[in-house]
Amino acid sequence: MQTLRIFISSPGDVSQERQRAREVIDSLRRRYSRSFFLSPIFWEDLPLEPDMSFQQGIDVVLSSQGVDIAVFILWSRLGSAVGSSIPKADGTEYRSGTEREYDLMMQARGVTRETEGKPRPAMLVYTRRDDASFAEALRTAGSTAEQKKLLHQKELVESFIQETFQDSESNTNIGAYISFDRPSTFSQRLRTHLQAKLDEIAGGIDIAIWDTHNQGPPFLGLAAFQPKHADVFFGREEEILEARNALRQKAAEGCAFLLLSGASGSGKSSLACAGILPEIVRSETCPSGSMESTAGTIWLTLILTPAELAPDPITALVRRLTGEGLLPGLHTDEKTLEQLVEGLRKDAAAIFPWTIKKALADIPGRDGESRMLIVLDQLEELFTSSNITPEARLEFLNVIEVFARSGSIWIVATLRSDFYQQLQSEPALVRMKEGRGLLDVLPPRTDSLQRVIEEPARLAGLVYESRDGLALSSRILKDAAPHAELLPLLEFVLRELYENRADERQLTFAAYDALGGVEGALANRAEETFAGLPPDSQQALERVLRSLVTLGTESADGSRTEKAVRQYAPLSRFENDLPAKFLIDRFISARLFTTGQVENSHEPAVSVAHESLLRVWKRAMKWKDKNLDFLRTRARIASRMKEGSPLLTGDPLLEAARTSLASHAADFTTEQREWVVEAVSNADSAAKRVVFRRRVAFATLSALTLVAIAGGGVAFASYRVAKRESEKSERSAQMIGDAHESSSRLMADVLVDLRAKLEPAGQAGALEDTQRWVYEHFSESEFPGDDADSLHMRSVALNSRGYLARKTGDYAAAEDYYTRSLAIRMKLLAMDPDKPLYQHNLAIAHDNLGDLHLTKGQAAGLADQDQEYKAAIGEFREALKLSKKLTELPDATRQWFDDLAVSHLKVGGALFVASDVKNAEVELLAGFPIAEKVAKSDDSYPKWQANLGYYCLQLGNYYSWTTQPDKARPYLLRSKSIFEELDRKKQMTRQYAKWQAELTTALLDIE
Repeated sequence: MQTLRIFISSPGDVSQERQRAREVIDSLRRRYSRSFFLSPIFWEDLPLEPDMSFQQGIDVVLSSQGVDIAVFILWSRLGSAVGSSIPKADGTEYRSGTEREYDLMMQARGVTRETEGKPRPAMLVYTRRDDASFAEALRTAGSTAEQKKLLHQKELVESFIQETFQDSESNTNIGAYISFDRPSTFSQRLRTHLQAKLDEIAGGIDIAIWDTHNQGPPFLGLAAFQPKHADVFFGREEEILEARNALRQKAAEGCAFLLLSGASGSGKSSLACAGILPEIVRSETCPSGSMESTAGTIWLTLILTPAELAPDPITALVRRLTGEGLLPGLHTDEKTLEQLVEGLRKDAAAIFPWTIKKALADIPGRDGESRMLIVLDQLEELFTSSNITPEARLEFLNVIEVFARSGSIWIVATLRSDFYQQLQSEPALVRMKEGRGLLDVLPPRTDSLQRVIEEPARLAGLVYESRDGLALSSRILKDAAPHAELLPLLEFVLRELYENRADERQLTFAAYDALGGVEGALANRAEETFAGLPPDSQQALERVLRSLVTLGTESADGSRTEKAVRQYAPLSRFENDLPAKFLIDRFISARLFTTGQVENSHEPAVSVAHESLLRVWKRAMKWKDKNLDFLRTRARIASRMKEGSPLLTGDPLLEAARTSLASHAADFTTEQREWVVEAVSNADSAAKRVVFRRRVAFATLSALTLVAIAGGGVAFASYRVAKRESEKSERSAQMIGDAHESSSRLMADVLVDLRAKLEPAGQAGALEDTQRWVYEHFSESEFPGDDADSLHMRSVALNSRGYLARKTGDYAAAEDYYTRSLAIRMKLLAMDPDKPLYQHNLAIAHDNLGDLHLTKGQAAGLADQDQEYKAAIGEFREALKLSKKLTELPDATRQWFDDLAVSHLKVGGALFVASDVKNAEVELLAGFPIAEKVAKSDDSYPKWQANLGYYCLQLGNYYSWTTQPDKARPYLLRSKSIFEELDRKKQMTRQYAKWQAELTTALLDIE
């Protein structure tokens, strides 16, 4: 077989690119394995004689054996000087060996152009544009002399490029070179360019390498690629190289662990099993700690999933290690195995060297070092499996960490990206992925998708039909590129094209159009299969999907959306449901459903083959919308069961669970049914016990309400007497004013609620006396005179009237009352600028106006909202400044600190509704520690506890509304705890109950 020689010329500053070039050439070998053998040539691999200089030896080898493709890589060094022994044609010295090698290749092209009619070798020149890394190299240089050497070499590179590829007079390029910014970009471009050159040299490749009769189709549809499919696994070459380099570095650092994280359907499992595993076995042949080896390394491989290892992962792992021809030295008797398991559980690091590592070293009939590569696929099952306890998970991951740090075992794990947060809660995983231990698996690029489409077909001897100059492969690529994140859809349509090919070789447009293209193929297959079912089996689809589908969340761009997620259901559930069983069998035959095992019992089970089906099949999407309430309820029940959070009376989920259980009892697990039944029973019993108490309470409340309204005048008269007889101290004046304002607001609230209840019932007349009493109360509060006390009480009364006007929707009157109160309080502060009472009251006045503008903004049209919100923010900020000034006084009261926290809360809330989300968070977080401190200063005072609970509620709402539920949940749960404690202490007020109701809704929104 012909050998194609690819020479890599590069100075020592691009060592990573040199390694990438070697790996790219290695990975391209299988493509051309039936045409020629690819041989990379690096100077360190050449048989150089000791009586020649390096450059003379390189010249001899290159001249005598020839080169087919020459690749030059440059960055900040041009290379070592050649000296006068090898001059240029004009007698001058070469600036470096790189320049000499370039000249030698150009001379060869001139000769072959004359002798063969075609220049050879093909040449590719790459230059790295990375000024930041060069600046860092200069900064870390050991001396000025070293810096000068670096700068001199950089100047040589730039002058070589300018003289070789650019015309000095016109400043235009006369030769082609390719720029790149980092090693990974270089390898991507080199692969594309080399493949184009090699295809040209090969002159077309149509020899089948993949035997479809013995090896199966080259496309796997919805199934994951396995090691046996490595030869037809394409499109992830760069990720494979990244993974190999990362694992090699991690192994050198003492922890050979790599985590592949990506979305569902991103191809993590295929990458691990058909890409990384075969590449490691094929390429990592040197024993640990050495660069060369005569015997080489022998790799043992093992692919596992946590579900297969449940419920005791360590025991199951040891049994897998002793089977499948892996480590026979471990297998003696049951007692020895139990001792090994117990030893790993207690102290894996101590027992590993003389058990598993020894068994690796003592494999009979093998020369060289034995190592093992374990693929731990679908790592999220450690967190989702109900049959793996947190303790078992912790022990298992500790064992895996010992394996990864042993020097004998490499670990590749895959994890769905939406489970990454759970990973961070496991110390062993966090430690193992440090450094380069994490590789994000992103949707493939367009050039990668092209290889996914074209390469397996070519290796299998398949041909895409062309129509009007357009190949079917190009049409598929165009359709697939916008949906690269749905890689299984592409694989499915390619598999269907193969199954529907016109003859043994051709994949046709007609078949592709009949399938409905990339998006329609899977949906059409499902619909065709469904249409072929008898009516009773079609009707069974709903109950089958209720067993196979649950509800999950998906994160994208900071947002979270509900999505249908597959789950396994035991096949035994459908034994007596013949229509459902018939449907399941047909869908399995169509590769739309797949079989597996239930996690805890390992009994045979069935599930949807891939979640993509649930996203593209209209019938499934309609079913999801129709059953959304049930799915959401069942998912929340499962979540609450896992949290250990019971369903209590008044919990909205309780009623939803009761309804769903009545209509779909068979679609809950036994454990879920029992849990819901117990909760419903407890709630019903509790309800019966409180019926009598409610009746008594209602009668008492009615009497107290009438007394409260009719007694308003008495309360006010008592207040007037208390005021006249009180000391004229500032603190007592403030207390009197606050008490008056609180009682006034209470009466205003009662009046507003009565109006809301009586006017719709045609009983507005009953309001007249009550309204008259309230207005008399406000009027009598407006004391005449210009003394400070009268002004103070008049401002209080105006505030009360403004509050009532705002609550009843008379915003013009409210603004008039509030503005008049503000003017009085500004006058009082001018009379005595240092008096805290007046500063405090002025802050309240600004706060009231802010509330009014915020209310008006929320009720206004879009044209007026911005103006009202801006005014509200301004008023709240004025209140904030005054409150802050009060808290800086030596005798600052806790109430003033509470006011300051509330001011931060109001500013933050107003900023949020005005869409200034970033600054809103700043304000909310600024006031929260203050509210905490106030509440902590007196845990027996319900007002401050309730205010903290409300602050937690608002922070939770903020993070929920900005789609950050993980941040929202702790605040909402803390708020829940505070209000439950107030309720337990019988300290709940009407306002606190309203806040608690808001909290219940907020908690439901993030479940």
